[in-house]
Amino acid sequence: MALSVDGTEAAEDILGNADIALYRAKANGRSRYELFDEAMQLWVTTQVALEVALRESVRRNELRLFCQPFIAADTGMTRGFEALVRWERPGFGLVAPDDFIPWPRRPG
Repeated sequence: MALSVDGTEAAEDILGNADIALYRAKANGRSRYELFDEAMQLWVTTQVALEVALRESVRRNELRLFCQPFIAADTGMTRGFEALVRWERPGFGLVAPDDFIPWPRRPG
């Protein structure tokens, strides 16, 4: 849900805010509703900026490949490897994957 407090908001803005609240409600479970607030708008704005930066990270060669070995506890032998891609974002260091997992998988 999204409300117009003083009636000055454009219909498109109210619908956009309601859409943001809808996605938040879906992310938090079934049979529920959420009331739009400014924190939701800030979170969405931050996520959009992060998505743009992540898309540009490929062009800027900011993705790093790490290999993590699987070691058998009983023998100490290497049993295999897991390849992990990490984003080394300038000014932020290594970005944790749950900081850029697409919404609505991670409700704020």
